[in-house]
Amino acid sequence: FPWFGSGVWLQGGCRFEAEVAGSTPSDPDSMKATWIYYPYSATGLIVQGARASAVAAKRMDPLDSIRMVNPPAAPSVSGTFTSYTNNYILTGGSHSLNSFRVRAVFLPQLFTKNFEVRGGATVTLNTGTYEVYGSWVLRDSRIIINGDVKFVINPNLALTGLDWQNSSVEINPNSTFEIYNGYSMDVRNCWVGPRKQYICNNVAIDGDPHKKNWFAQFTSDDCYPVAPTSPQYMEPWRVRVYPMRQFLSSFFLWDIRDTSIVGSLFLPTNPIRLFGRTQVYGRVAANHLLIYDAASFFYDHALDLVTGFTEGRAPSRGGDPEDMFPSRIVSYGFNAEAAR
Repeated sequence: FPWFGSGVWLQGGCRFEAEVAGSTPSDPDSMKATWIYYPYSATGLIVQGARASAVAAKRMDPLDSIRMVNPPAAPSVSGTFTSYTNNYILTGGSHSLNSFRVRAVFLPQLFTKNFEVRGGATVTLNTGTYEVYGSWVLRDSRIIINGDVKFVINPNLALTGLDWQNSSVEINPNSTFEIYNGYSMDVRNCWVGPRKQYICNNVAIDGDPHKKNWFAQFTSDDCYPVAPTSPQYMEPWRVRVYPMRQFLSSFFLWDIRDTSIVGSLFLPTNPIRLFGRTQVYGRVAANHLLIYDAASFFYDHALDLVTGFTEGRAPSRGGDPEDMFPSRIVSYGFNAEAAR
């Protein structure tokens, strides 16, 4: 549809692929793979192009809204925690951590102190709040989230809050992970998703086979003879990435390259850019979402009635509006190839 300075602009090479669920014979739109919503107060929406007939333009109900809320305020460490006044660096080995703060004694807003995990280390973050005045640097390592973890990266002279490469962040069952990121983000060749532990042929295996395939470490067995194309299912609301409210600026970017993420990304005033073979499973709320190369975004309709990103009720995707998830695509979670 025409470009008026806001909305959605699709350039050559973009495509929507979806498996339609919950279709209603009396509603032709329910058979269309893609729905684009416009506000109740608007007069309409024009969809143009060769495949315009496959897109449904849907007017939202008066109670529906896609207006984004203000980011939540970041928490601070409290109670019992460990304080580090120099860079906190872990290299190799296994480590189990509880709440900490990494901050310079003098002018912490100016003197950067990082939390760095390197060299094949495995670090378990247990329930609590963690605070860094600098960057969280992650290289060739593994993070395990155990419990309800909040991680705050306060901006100072380090303009990149999250600086991750060649690493995984794995969420234990019934755990949650919230990140409050100051300034920019640079995540490359990483994997964020559920921690899967299972028994196959009496052998205990730790790690999602999709994660292993992502890092070219997959070997077939009787449980997974073929590498899966998507992670094992986890509710995307269990991973939430927010900006620091007081440092919102369109100058900063969140860049995600060649990375698989199950989670929710919220950046209401800034661009999020997906590059390479990146796969995001869940939801994104941003000023701009720029998708390049072979990157993909898979929206999970299980999030339709999960509040926290927009001020009103999310619009229904067809089916019975009283049904909690009227058109959620589920096999074991959902099929990424079908839901792309």
